[in-house]
Parts: sequence; structure tokens; C-alpha cells
Amino acid sequence: MRKMLIVDDDAHIRNLVMVYAQLEGFQCSEAENANQAAAGYHADGPQRGIR
Repeated sequence: MRKMLIVDDDAHIRNLVMVYAQLEGFQCSEAENANQAAAGYHADGPQRGIR
């Protein structure tokens, strides 16, 4: 399964992007800021990132 890390400080935007990405077959993780994104990127190794 393809992985995507979604980064945005607005939870509503993250959720909206996540719904559409999951419909396209992505396994999603999310981050609220750059620090969380860096930690999540190294932990999960996503193939795509959206900021």
C-alpha cells in the first residue's frame, strides 16, 4: 500500500485530504507541524507528502 504524510496546522484540512487520499488507496498519517512531520516521516517512511 502507498503511504502519504499529510501536514497542515488545520485539522479540517488534514481530514479532508486524508479522506480523498484514502479513497485513492493511500495509507495516511498526519502531522500538525514541521516537528511532527519530521518525526512521522522518519518513523513511517511515507512515499508522498502534502504540506
